[in-house]
Amino acid sequence: SVSNVVITPNNTDLVEFNSSVSLSCSSSGSSPFSYHWLNGSSEFTASDGVQLGDGSSTLTITNVTRYNRGLFMCVVSNPVSSDKETLILYISYGPEKARMKVTPPDVLYGSGSNLTLSCSSESSPPAQFQWAMNGTLLSNKGPELRLENIQASQSDTLRYQTPEPSDITVLEPISDATITTSPNPPIIEGNSVTLTCDASGSIISREWMMDGQPLSSGDNIIFSKNNRVLFINSANRTDSGEYLCGVSNPVSSKNASDTVNVNYGPDGMEIKGPTEIEVGQKFTLTCSADSNPPANYTWMLNGTEIPGHSPEFPKEKMEGSLSPDGLSSGAIAGIVFGGLLVVGVAVGVSVFFIRKNGTNADPVHQGGSQQHVYENPSPVYENTRQNQSPPLPLTDSKNIYDTRIM
Repeated sequence: SVSNVVITPNNTDLVEFNSSVSLSCSSSGSSPFSYHWLNGSSEFTASDGVQLGDGSSTLTITNVTRYNRGLFMCVVSNPVSSDKETLILYISYGPEKARMKVTPPDVLYGSGSNLTLSCSSESSPPAQFQWAMNGTLLSNKGPELRLENIQASQSDTLRYQTPEPSDITVLEPISDATITTSPNPPIIEGNSVTLTCDASGSIISREWMMDGQPLSSGDNIIFSKNNRVLFINSANRTDSGEYLCGVSNPVSSKNASDTVNVNYGPDGMEIKGPTEIEVGQKFTLTCSADSNPPANYTWMLNGTEIPGHSPEFPKEKMEGSLSPDGLSSGAIAGIVFGGLLVVGVAVGVSVFFIRKNGTNADPVHQGGSQQHVYENPSPVYENTRQNQSPPLPLTDSKNIYDTRIM
C-alpha cells in the first residue's frame, strides 16, 4: 500500500514575479505509483508557467504570482491504495494599492477639526505603516493616525512610509472682512473709484455684488488681483449703491459692505410757474435740479438776495417798478451743491406785468384808441453764467400778467 507521502519544495522564500519553485512528491509502498497535483479542488496540468516532470512527481511553477499561493496537495496511488500530503505555499507581494481614508471624509478642513486617518494596502505579509508629517517621522506606526485640533500651519502632506503621499489641506476660517474705498468721500461723478476687499483666513474666492445683484467685468467695471480690487473707471450716478464683497472658502465665509455715493449735478435745472397771473394775484415759481446731494437754493431779485433756501419763490401782489439794472452773473447766488461745491448754472425767469388803461398809469389816447401801458419786467435769475437781457414785453389786450420761463 502507499504511505508516507512527502512534498519537498526547493524554495520557500517566494516573491511574486521574481521566484520559481519546484515541488517534489515522494512516498513509500509498492509501485507503480501514479501522481496527481491539486490546488484546492483544481488539478494541475502542464501549461504556460506550470511543468510536470519525473512521471508527474515533480511540479514546477515559474515566475510565481499571488494566485499560486495556498494549499497544494499531492495524491499518490497504486493499483491497491492511495495516500496524500498537503503543503501551504506562501508568496510575498506588495505593498500596493495603498489607500487612505479620512474621517470625517473631505479634502478641506477648518482649523480646530479632529481627524482620523486610516491607511490600508494590499500586501503579503501584512504591510507595516509609518507616518510622517512635514518630513518628520511620527511615533505612530499603526494603520491609524488621530489628529486633534488641527491648524492651518499643519496643512501639509501626510505621508505613508511605503505608498505615495496623500494631501490634506487645513483652512483657516474667514474673519475680519472689510472694504476700503478710495478716494475718500466725496466721490465726484467722472472720477475713478477703487474698492479693495480684504479679510483674514484662507481666502479661496471673492465675489462682488451691487444692491444685491452680482457684478461682472464690463463697461466701466474692472476686477484685478483675483477679485480683490474692484475699479470703477469714470464713475457715474448709476454706480451709486451698496457694494458687497463675499469672501469664502469651503469651510467658512464672511461678507463686507460699503456704500458708494457718487456726487453729481446740479444739472437739468428748470423753473416752473404759472403762465398767466391776474393783477394783484400772488404767484409762486418753483426751481428744480437733478443733484446729489440735494441742491440748496438761493433766490435773488434785482440783485438782492431773498431770505431762505426754498426751491419755491412766492410773490405777493407784484406791483410797482422792478428793474434788472446792475444784475450780473457775479452778483447772483445760485444752487449750492450740498455745501461742497458751487456750480455755475444758468436758469432764469422774467415776470411781465401788463396793465390796461386807467389802472396805475394814465392812458394815452391816440385817435380814440387805447394804448396799453406796461410795467417794467421783473427778472428773477438763478446763478446765471452770463448777463441776460430781459425779453420784450408781451402785447396783450387782456388785463392780466404773463409769466415766461427763460
